[in-house]
This record gives sequence, C-alpha cells and structure tokens, in this order.
Amino acid sequence: MYSIEGLNNHLIIRYGLTKEFFEKFSSLKYAGIELPLTMIYDYHFQVLPPFVNKYMNSARYIRRKSFPFKSMADVQQALFRTPRVAKDLSKEPERKAILIPVGLLAYALKHLRKHKVIVLDSRNSLKDNRKLPSNFKVIDLGAIKIQKKTLANLKKRAAWLIQQHANHEIFRTKQFENMLLTQVTNSSRRIHALQKIIIENNVKVILHTNEYVQPGNTLSLLARKFNLPFINLQDYLTSDVTVIPSRASHYCVWGEHTKNWMASRGIAGDHVIPVGSLRFEMQGTGKLKSKDQFKKALNIKGNNQILTYITQDYSQRENLKIIRWLVESVKTLPITVIIKPHKRDRTSYARYLSSKVVLSNRKVHLYDILNHTDYVTTISSNVALEAAIHKKGLLIMQPNIPYNYRRNYNEYYKHLARAEAGIVITNQQILLESLSSLVENDEAKAELIEKGQKFLEQSLSTDSLPSTNIKRLIRRLL
Repeated sequence: MYSIEGLNNHLIIRYGLTKEFFEKFSSLKYAGIELPLTMIYDYHFQVLPPFVNKYMNSARYIRRKSFPFKSMADVQQALFRTPRVAKDLSKEPERKAILIPVGLLAYALKHLRKHKVIVLDSRNSLKDNRKLPSNFKVIDLGAIKIQKKTLANLKKRAAWLIQQHANHEIFRTKQFENMLLTQVTNSSRRIHALQKIIIENNVKVILHTNEYVQPGNTLSLLARKFNLPFINLQDYLTSDVTVIPSRASHYCVWGEHTKNWMASRGIAGDHVIPVGSLRFEMQGTGKLKSKDQFKKALNIKGNNQILTYITQDYSQRENLKIIRWLVESVKTLPITVIIKPHKRDRTSYARYLSSKVVLSNRKVHLYDILNHTDYVTTISSNVALEAAIHKKGLLIMQPNIPYNYRRNYNEYYKHLARAEAGIVITNQQILLESLSSLVENDEAKAELIEKGQKFLEQSLSTDSLPSTNIKRLIRRLL
C-alpha cells in the first residue's frame, strides 16, 4: 500500500529512539501534557537523521538497543501516550463550537456557516476578516502569552534531564540540547494558548488535517485531556511517519484502501470512515479553458496527443532521469510532453524544452491540464488520483531511487506501482514501447484508463460528497 509491510532498519531505529525520548523525558510536562510528544517532528528532522543513517546497517546496534517492534501496529501501541482526562468538557451542553485550522476556512464558509467556528491563524494570514460571518472567530495563536517564569523553570528541568542522560548517544549532543530547549518554549506556549482557546470558546469538536506537525499534534493531545472529539481529516496520500503515532478519536479517510492500511497500523474500527477527498472537491477552478485556449496558453502546436509529467520533490537525479526518458521516447511519436513541476521541485528543465516538450506555467490550472491531457505520468503523486478522476491513463515512473532519510525511507514511492494504477515504467525502453502501443492502439488506451478506474475505486470513496459526509459526522459529534 503506502509503505513496506513490516519494519525496516530505518523505521526500527527511528521509532526506537523516539520511544526512548518519550519515556526518558516524560517528566517534562506543561499543563499535564508530556512535552516530548509535541516535539516529534523537530526531533525526527533536527536531531535523528545522522544517527539513523549511521546505525541503519548496524545489526549489532539494533540488537544492543533491543527495540521492541515487529510491526507498525507495535509502534503505534508503544508511542500512543496520552494525558489523563483532567476534565470531561464533552458533557458541557453549552459547548457547540468547531475548531479548525485556517486551511479549512473555505470548507467552513461553505458548509458550516450556521455553526460557531473558531479559526486558528498561527501566521496571521487573515489580516482582514471583517467579511466573515459573525459566528466565525479568527484567533492568532501568537497573541496569547505565557509567564516567563514558567518557561524558565521548564528550561531548568530540561537541562537537568539532559544531564541525567549524559551517556546517551543522542541526548548528550548539542543538536539535541538546542532542539529541546527551543521546543520547550515553543511547545509550552502553544499548549497554553490552545488550551485557553478551547476552554474559553466552548470548543466541542476539533477538525484538523495533521497530527504530526503543529498545531494539530498539540490539539490531538488536548482533545484527549478534555475528552473532546478530534477528527483527523486526510488531506494527502499518507505514509507511516505522517500518521504514527496518532491519537485522534475519528478519522475521515479517502477510501477503503487507506482504511485497510490504517488497520494494519493498529488504527481500526468504525471511527475510521471513508469519506472521499475534501481537497479534491474544494479545488474549484471556475470555468475551464477550451482546448484552443489551453494550447495557446502553453504554446502547444499541432494536434499531437498530450502526456503530462507531474514532478515531485525527489532529487534532481530522479527528475532529470525521467525527463530524459520522456524526451528520447517522444522524438518519433506524435506526443507532446507537458512538465508540471511540484512547488518544491528546484530542477531546471530549460535544456530539455522544445516544440514537443513544454513547461507549464501558473496561469494554467492543474485541472485545465488534466482536462486536456491524454496521459499522466508521475512517480507517486496525489495527482495520479485526480488524473484517474478525469479518466486519464496513468504511466507510473519507477526509476531506482536510493535511500534518503526524508524522501525514501520506506518505499512509499512504489505505492502506485504496487496498486497497479497504470503501466509501470522502469526504463526508457519500456516507456517507448508503452507509448508506441498507446498511440497506435485505441484498445490499449481504453485498457489503461480502466486500470486507473479500478485503482480509483479502491482508493477514493465516491458514494457521496466528502463535504456532506464530514458535515454529517460533525453534527453527530456536536
């Protein structure tokens, strides 16, 4: 599915060292919340990479540490640490507010206008919210302060704990010390502000798209502390690190594929609900361009079939390997390639552009491209699902991608190939043969589209609108 089955050495060490951090620094608390639980993202990316990379191939190190994991379900169980219920706010009848991040404001304005909605705006991006309904309230997290003495005492406690573990390979390092002392302040401030917002604004239901990063991580812990429903709303195709550990009370996932994958991670039951993709539903584009307008916008000449390459933030090595395959393959075929770069893709494609290879621009919406393209190719992008929705054939690029702490630690990039979402391309020759067949044979094109539809059926619930399904759940929880 979305990662390897079982555990590899990277995951064993990464989560084993996370377990040690959670346990050895568990006495570092603010408002009953263990602070290490709120630092998992910073710990994973500011501290762990050199250690995981160093020991990943050391069987001796793994044996010595005796990390008690055999599956991701074991990891979920071991890291599922929650605060005790301090007060059951769910029983207070006056609580009717829904707390959301600013990223869900468009959904709330369209579907929750009759409810009291609290919008968290940690970056003050909504400078002018006068046009919002009177029952909508925007709160800037940074505006709520915490006593400096409290922070000073917590930092002293953190420094003392570091000294107690001076022999630990991680906890004795400067990287760890810097991360911990910085995040003690950030985490405590965040807990203080979010707790105040929940209590004073009669929040009953919390809706968020991520428990791995902030503020979703802290909100899920506070929801446990006050026995309030926390809905984890899937926003992208997901993988182990962005989910585990999870403490949500409810999950709105895209489809049965994700529900089954989460069950294999120890998160199962009726509270995991396939609802479809709200993000896909809400991506309104207005009026789509005609074929002529579209081709003019991208300076596409002639009547070639169109193949769109959706790039990702893999390394330049992988991205350029794929574009070279494409350039070489379409030389003698009536196909024009559109390159649609990922927002974090810094690869320069200039030298590969021609009358048959064009670079998309910001004036052309993704759905214009999907509406007028014939085929879509990518490694593992969410856009594969959107292409299938538009009934486009998928070519799944599978170059050999080496291990990377952030980009390839669990073979996530293979999930579309394993799901048989389209033709799997592992080299330029297979690409050329596949494209030649598609151009010459309408039946091959139809079969490829049907393959994508089977993948879509497994991956995305389409029985009813996601917005309706989510609103129905919120109303039940209120």
